[in-house]
Parts: sequence; C-alpha cells; structure tokens
Amino acid sequence: MSGNRAAQAGFTLMEVLIAATLLAVMMTLILGSLRIGVDSWSTGERRSASTSRMLVTSNFLRTHLSAVLPLFLPPSKGKLGSDATGLRPQFLFRGEQGWLQYAGTLPPQVLGGMYRFDLHWVQSNERSELRLTIWPLSPSDAGKVQDPIDDVTILENVESFAISYFKLNELEGRSEWLKEWNEENMPALVRIEITVAGEEAWPPLVIAPRPEVRR
Repeated sequence: MSGNRAAQAGFTLMEVLIAATLLAVMMTLILGSLRIGVDSWSTGERRSASTSRMLVTSNFLRTHLSAVLPLFLPPSKGKLGSDATGLRPQFLFRGEQGWLQYAGTLPPQVLGGMYRFDLHWVQSNERSELRLTIWPLSPSDAGKVQDPIDDVTILENVESFAISYFKLNELEGRSEWLKEWNEENMPALVRIEITVAGEEAWPPLVIAPRPEVRR
C-alpha cells in the first residue's frame, strides 16, 4: 500500500511534458504582449514627437510670416525711383519654391529693430534642413555687404519643402498659385508644404501676410 501511495504522489512524465508545454506557451504570450506594448509605446512616442515638432514649426512660421513688413528698400545709388539712373526701390518680399526673403522685426527682449530674413531649405550630403538666416536691415546700409547676425536651424531631416504664392487678380478675374514671387506687392496667400523623412507629409500651411505696403 505504501508503495502505491508513493507512486501516486509523484508526477508522471506526461504530466511534466504537458506542464512544460503550457509554461512555454504562457511565456510566449507574455513576451509577445510585452513586445507589443513596447512597440505601441515607441510608436506613440514617435507620433507625439512628430506632432509636437509639426505644431511648433507651423506655429512659428505662421506667426513669423503673418507679421512680415511689406516695404521697399531704397536703391544703393541715386534717389528713390530716379529715372535718371534707372534705379528703382526694391520690394523686400520675394522667393521661389525653396526659399523666401522678407522683412520683419525681432522682439525687444531678443534684439529689437528691423531685419531681413532668409527662409531656405538647405540640402547636402550631410544634412537636409530648414534654416532661417537673419540679416541687419537699415535703409542707410542699402547696397552694403553685411554679415548675418544669426543662422538658425528650424527643422531637421526635411525630405521635401515647397513654397507657393497665391496671386489674386480681381481685375482680370484670374487668380493662381505661383512657384515664384517677384512682384512689387504682397501675395494674397503663402502656402508651405513640408515632409520630414520617415513621416507622413504635413498638412499644407497657408498664411496670409500683411497686405499693406510701406515705401
């Protein structure tokens, strides 16, 4: 009797194999759940970082370009609009798909005053980024070669970047988006399209600059 009880108290080989199999299945499920959780967390962090980057960049561009100063710079020689020299004042708002040049101000807490800004997409083997170069702007310095006071990286890993300009022509009844702007007035709208490497294209950013012109 005692021998039979001892035999019944232990586990058979089949029971051990079943238990080991169940344990392996449970471990596989647990590891799979952990992997899914980690992947979901990483994806969520990437999306959050992407959304934050898009909002910060879009808000900066919208605020900055909405406050553009539409003004004319005097020619480097002669008088404004002088017919004798053929020189004309330069309207300081022009651009193409990959760059935009305009005038604006900086807050008094930073430097204050009026400056020329060059928003441009830099592409090379080492980098592809959106940069903003800031130049001093003074009518008395027109035509002089000056060094920029700052060159700031706004966005890195830019896969594509395109600016277009909306020309509103009510007299001719024809309005269109242009790939470059070299008019003596402001476009009705500026549209900026950005794609960051490894991300979906951002929604187009449409900005209405100031319409008035200062001479």
